Amino acid sequence: MVKLQKLVKDGAIEVMTSRVEIYLPSTINREGIVKKQTEKEFREGTFKTISLFSSLFGGATYDAAIGAWIMQNGRLVTEKVNIVYSFCRPIDLKQHFKQILKEAGRIKSELGQEAVTIVVNGQAMFV
Repeated sequence: MVKLQKLVKDGAIEVMTSRVEIYLPSTINREGIVKKQTEKEFREGTFKTISLFSSLFGGATYDAAIGAWIMQNGRLVTEKVNIVYSFCRPIDLKQHFKQILKEAGRIKSELGQEAVTIVVNGQAMFV
């Protein structure tokens, strides 16, 4: 452990203490009608966000998952989601957080979502 601390102190290792995530829905909601994106649309949307995160933080990863929520009309929706995330330094997160919010807003608008989830260091926000 002491050797690791020395490597960090000497700048040989950079420790990223922040993590930012965005949950990408696979559905489109238009006028209360929920339909699935095509696999191509879902993949392209995911890689658009991965590219943004990579440009902001130097790299990104995504995990596939299944999500569910209750719409305002009381209907349960389940869908595939891709969770795009990056590890970063707190200063980089602070510097680029407005761009992450803008990306969530773009996704929300383009897909007609009631909200898009962002998670920062384990704390969820619904944009």
